[in-house]
Amino acid sequence: MTEVQRGVPLVEKPFAAMSAAADCPPSEALGRLAALGRKGFIRRFGGIFDTRALGFSSTLVAAAVPPERLEAVAATVSEFPGVTHNYAREGEAYNLWFTVGAASPRGLEETLDEVARRTGIARWLCLPAVRVYKIGVKLDLTGSGEGAPAEGRPAHAAPKREAASGATPADPETLDAADRRLIAVMQGDIPLVERPFAEAGRAAGLPEDEVLRRLNRFREAGWLRRVAAILDHRRAGFAANAMSVWQVPDDRVDEAGRAMAAFPEVSHCYRRPTTPDWPYSLYAMIHGRTPEDCRRVAEEIARAVRPEAYNLLYSTREFKKTSMTYF
Repeated sequence: MTEVQRGVPLVEKPFAAMSAAADCPPSEALGRLAALGRKGFIRRFGGIFDTRALGFSSTLVAAAVPPERLEAVAATVSEFPGVTHNYAREGEAYNLWFTVGAASPRGLEETLDEVARRTGIARWLCLPAVRVYKIGVKLDLTGSGEGAPAEGRPAHAAPKREAASGATPADPETLDAADRRLIAVMQGDIPLVERPFAEAGRAAGLPEDEVLRRLNRFREAGWLRRVAAILDHRRAGFAANAMSVWQVPDDRVDEAGRAMAAFPEVSHCYRRPTTPDWPYSLYAMIHGRTPEDCRRVAEEIARAVRPEAYNLLYSTREFKKTSMTYF
């Protein structure tokens, strides 16, 4: 499972190519993965795309919702197709956190306006990623104490029309109708079979070799991060999930972000804007089997990065978790 979290090779029989790392025959490796999928340990198997690199806009939103309205407001927020993640989190200032995306900055602004209109939320923060230090939930499932390697990308600024990940944004004219069909298929759940890309091709109306050619082009352009299994980390035993927020001086933010990203327990690490009442510039998702595991990792990070302040915002309720829908 750890290997499939990293990403499968873009070849005709990817699981056969990976079976040596799992130290089992190809048929057994595939059978085990299929069983994990049926039992719900794998949320989906498919493509993980770079939202901004595909020309889409996205942001994290922190909302202050009266506790008695939290359930109703969260339900309304989850109805929006552009909302991919929606969580209640501990914290006195902001208790509802969700990510939302749209095909353009204007579309994102209109979506947020409509969310505000329908929910009546008056106090919230819009926190788009300014820099990305790490993306990818690759947890240690072996008990060895070592997580899967990080998906490394150098820290960099994200000016207008540059994806936060460093990839060149896709010009709509460079994506033909077949590209869009293939992305639409790959963003879903691809069957865990011997030749998954042939199955994806049947759904997209493309031969297997053409699917592989296009996927490799997407990856080289930075639009596709990887094709991988998305783990349900709670089902896998990682029940504690803390979004850590860090106040770090501007001249040390990049150094601190890279240091946080090196921790295997950290799945995502971003720099985001600050406000006078919310001075946290770094966000790192920490996963552990228990809250104490998360606290221990946060203490280790604090010793490494020397923040002015930090806080752990544990998720208390998952209202929605899905992938971005493109095209």
